[in-house]
Amino acid sequence: MNTHAILNQYFFSTKPIRPLEDEMKTLYSSNMYCYISHKTAYEISSNQNDALIIGEVFNPTEPQHSPKDICDYLSSYNEAELFSLVHQLTGRFVILVTLKNGKRILLNDSCSMLRVLYTVSENEKFISSSDQLLTRLSNTQQEQMVLRTDINQNNFIRSEHFYPTSNHYVKGIKRLLPNHILDLNSFNSERMDFAPIIESLKKKKVTNFNDIFSKYLNGFFEAAGNQNKHLKVPVTAGYDSRALVAASKKYKSNIEYFTFEFEDSSDDVTIANGICYNLKLNHNVFQLPKEEDIDFTRTYTEHMLIPRQLKKIDIVKHHSKSDYSENTLIVNGNAAEVMRLFYGRAMLPKSSFLYTLLSGCPFNRSVKKELKHWLRNSSKLPIDKKDLFYWEHKLGAWGSIFPFEQDIAVNEISPFNNRTLLLSALINVPKKNRGYPDYPFFRDYVNYEAPELTAIPYNPHEKGSFREKIKKNTYLRLAATFALGAAGRM
Repeated sequence: MNTHAILNQYFFSTKPIRPLEDEMKTLYSSNMYCYISHKTAYEISSNQNDALIIGEVFNPTEPQHSPKDICDYLSSYNEAELFSLVHQLTGRFVILVTLKNGKRILLNDSCSMLRVLYTVSENEKFISSSDQLLTRLSNTQQEQMVLRTDINQNNFIRSEHFYPTSNHYVKGIKRLLPNHILDLNSFNSERMDFAPIIESLKKKKVTNFNDIFSKYLNGFFEAAGNQNKHLKVPVTAGYDSRALVAASKKYKSNIEYFTFEFEDSSDDVTIANGICYNLKLNHNVFQLPKEEDIDFTRTYTEHMLIPRQLKKIDIVKHHSKSDYSENTLIVNGNAAEVMRLFYGRAMLPKSSFLYTLLSGCPFNRSVKKELKHWLRNSSKLPIDKKDLFYWEHKLGAWGSIFPFEQDIAVNEISPFNNRTLLLSALINVPKKNRGYPDYPFFRDYVNYEAPELTAIPYNPHEKGSFREKIKKNTYLRLAATFALGAAGRM
């Protein structure tokens, strides 16, 4: 496999990996051998071993700061200052840093969009974004790492399913959940201390969320412009897309907007055309490639441990055929669902069984045990556990797969992937303003930034549908996920 041609590909180990030395750049940081693909952005702090950033990173609160500035700040700060900065960062990245007390930690972006998968083999430690690389290079006896027997692999391949908890679907591999750090000494994960940021957000008593949206969404577009990124923004009929279009309006001359035409996406195309006409945006509509591409199929299959058979893989194929510059970024609305009551308004008892239902794994004892521990570990956080479950388990597992799939073609990140932005909404915005079907705090922001779009409807195809009923009702969603699990999805 051509690892040097993959974006955001990295491999850390406590021993040298000879097969990677010819394929990837080799660094040494925090007592780890660090292998980074030639197409992956990275920064090393001026004092070398103290901090390493891999991937795309932006500070929307200080948009003039470059990735190198951010890396140097991380290496010079004490622990409290370091985490205060990390909470402000947007992007898709991994940070390896040695703290002032000598503790070595690894962490990633707020929703773990750049994956951290790790394992121990023969007393050596291995970390990577790629489960394919981990299973191939971390164990001399690969048969010790096998797919979990409780996975229906055929359904996994053909669905948008995810395997929750910090266990990966390969036995022997762990996943770093969002809002956690990996202690490189003990090689155990631990939850970040949210107390300082939560206390700070509570004191602010936000009455108008438009200012928060502007700070983090508009700030991202300014920071990306300062880094000379070539931005491409997809436009759909949904809320997340509309918010990004509104936030980007001031920077539209340097942005390309686009919409994919699926068989069932007539609303997306019609509404996207209306949005872009009203705002005079540079907009293109693309049909996805239907012809077989042997080279793409081979590259994709080699990249994925379990290649998926989904319509949206044609999006990756489209990007792979496009002549993009190295600075190209696809900017989407992933992670905004954390703020939008994805699982409805009803409060659920802190029952590990109910959360196994939400995950679509109603009969999985291992998942139930892990979720019981997770509920206990997160009990003191003043956040609805359904929202936190979506953030840490669904996004941390399912949400990170498609960006990884796209790494064979293009970089994709979300301005919503920012811890302070997400926590601000979860703590300061009442549920009635975050809920389906109107999401008032999203509408308010769009109307504030782009009043030209007020009359254009959102997702008209969902009105009166069963999908709409499920989005409104937590217990209908539980019933639906139970039915899918009982039908053999897991």
